[in-house]
Amino acid sequence: MRIWNFKKSSFYLILIFVASAALIFFLMGLTYKQLEKLSHNTNYVNSSYEVSLTLERIYTHVKDVEMLRREYILTHDAAIKTQIDLTNVDIETGFRQLRREIKNNPKQKRNAEILYAYVQEKYVIVHKVFQTDFSKDDPYKLKRDLLAGNYVMADIRGKIIEMLAIENSLLKKRKNEFNITQQSTPLFIYLISLLALGLLAFAFFRIFTDVQEQEKANSRLQIALNASNLAEIVGGFGVWILNLENQTYQFSDNQYRLLGYQPQEFRANFEFLLKHVHPEDQEEMRQKMKTLTGQPDSTPFVFRVHKKDGSLRYFQTTGRIVNLKTGEKVFLGITADITHEIDSTLRLEEQNRTLEANNQELMAFNYVASHDLQEPLRKIETFISRLKEKDGTNLSESGKNFLEKMHSSAGRMRTLIEDLLLFSRTTRAEKVFENTDLNSLMHHAQEELQQMIEEKKAVISVEKLPVMEVIPFQVQQLFINLLNNSLKYCKEEVPTFIGVKHEVVNSKDEVVLPNNNQTYHKFVFSDNGIGFEQQYAEKIFDVFNRLHSRDDYDGTGIGLAVCKKIVENHKGYIFARSEPLCGAVFTVYLPEKR
Repeated sequence: MRIWNFKKSSFYLILIFVASAALIFFLMGLTYKQLEKLSHNTNYVNSSYEVSLTLERIYTHVKDVEMLRREYILTHDAAIKTQIDLTNVDIETGFRQLRREIKNNPKQKRNAEILYAYVQEKYVIVHKVFQTDFSKDDPYKLKRDLLAGNYVMADIRGKIIEMLAIENSLLKKRKNEFNITQQSTPLFIYLISLLALGLLAFAFFRIFTDVQEQEKANSRLQIALNASNLAEIVGGFGVWILNLENQTYQFSDNQYRLLGYQPQEFRANFEFLLKHVHPEDQEEMRQKMKTLTGQPDSTPFVFRVHKKDGSLRYFQTTGRIVNLKTGEKVFLGITADITHEIDSTLRLEEQNRTLEANNQELMAFNYVASHDLQEPLRKIETFISRLKEKDGTNLSESGKNFLEKMHSSAGRMRTLIEDLLLFSRTTRAEKVFENTDLNSLMHHAQEELQQMIEEKKAVISVEKLPVMEVIPFQVQQLFINLLNNSLKYCKEEVPTFIGVKHEVVNSKDEVVLPNNNQTYHKFVFSDNGIGFEQQYAEKIFDVFNRLHSRDDYDGTGIGLAVCKKIVENHKGYIFARSEPLCGAVFTVYLPEKR
């Protein structure tokens, strides 16, 4: 029954459209334009006739003036002067009418001005007649005046003939256009009618097709609505709509379920919802709702709610203002149950606090232990030195050997404590970035290692380094550790060479970097040392990780771990590449902008 009513409504809609189109058909604007064109052509033809008549009248008046001038010469009748003045008024009137009729024809306007100039010249000749005493003048002068009047009349006649010829040509052209328009108007109306009928038929077909598509769309919309309701249930959220004009609410089915009710169990309104809000959150809820519905987009806010069964839940709501096609404004809101997220966040915060406390305790233990270990270590080293100085000669060979091993172990322990302190400082130090010249930091790093550089007779080649924002003491320590690593693991029989290069790169051009289109400073430290297996390229950055025994090479296994930590503090990356006996390459990437 519902489908039948929809089809019946669609039929009436089509019928109304056809009736409206039929009325529009009889009032088509294009037909009016065609008739208007026909009217304009008629006016153009009449205008050509009027111009021709006006020119002929002007010429007739000019000839009358000439005849009156000759009559005055013969009779000297003063009344003739009055007749000439009246005729001149008619001529001026004719010219005014002529100018109005040819205002849209530039060529005829120019001809009219030339003609008017000839007529003015004729006025001058005529008025000379009234100032001449023919009884005293030479007869030959009278003849010349008459001939001059004839010349001007010839010019006037010629110009009028030219203008009449132009108007006759326009008249023929306009008559032809008038005839064509008159003959084509019925055909044009007929063709327009056929076209309009074709368009109406096409429109009818489109409407019929759209109605079928609308039925399919309604079916898809019903499926989407069911899917939306299911999504609300699965996602644990509900939708509500506030009409901003009449302040009425609509709740989706799951909005009722969030409060523990069945769909449509109560009338949707804010006051009923407010009763379920935790008493401590009710006032804030009122203020937030005023702010929420008064802005195009809103910031989500969280409040506590007691469900119908009394259980406490955490809700988060947000939304935005939507302009409907009807002109109404509504606020579309979404409320989600985020109790599980809140509980997870609280547990995570508690775990973070516990972890932070443990980290603080570990750092404090590391720092205090390292400092406290140095005091007994200094005493051990002092006693060893005194024993070696005073009683060293009295000891047996085995005693001297044990004493030397004690001295070496104390030295390694001091180095280990110092490295632990350095690692601890790198981990917990305040990260204050400063605009620093890295060339200065590299110079200080080489000064720190000067004795070792001289012992190894090493050559260090450093390209010009940039000025950038870094933690100065950490980057200097990075340079010291990388240079020290190359000096430590050099070849005995080959002169040590260390190269430091710099360039600016983009992350998308470096395979080892994330493709975030960020600019990095790339530092490459290369040497010709003993190298290592590439499979250990990542393990060497772990704390206390060593690839060689203490008997072969000194060290605690902390230096490269400190390098990695410093680079991470700068949001950068460090990589190692090597082969045994082929040297090592350490590449450091530091972002240009933090």
